[in-house]
Amino acid sequence: MEELFNMLSEVVCYKVGFFVIKGLTFGRFQGQSSYWDGLVALVGALVLLSPLIAWITWLIWSDA
Repeated sequence: MEELFNMLSEVVCYKVGFFVIKGLTFGRFQGQSSYWDGLVALVGALVLLSPLIAWITWLIWSDA
């Protein structure tokens, strides 16, 4: 079950990250090097986690 979740999260993070980087480079990013796989997945994870981070920050900020 854990391997299934890891695979699913990697695929989702990779797809989101690929879409974001391709949009930022105006479609010139091809992603054919294996070096870019980790970077693309990292960008995707940051994009997916940013609403959670913003919500926690807002809770801390509004409580202060």
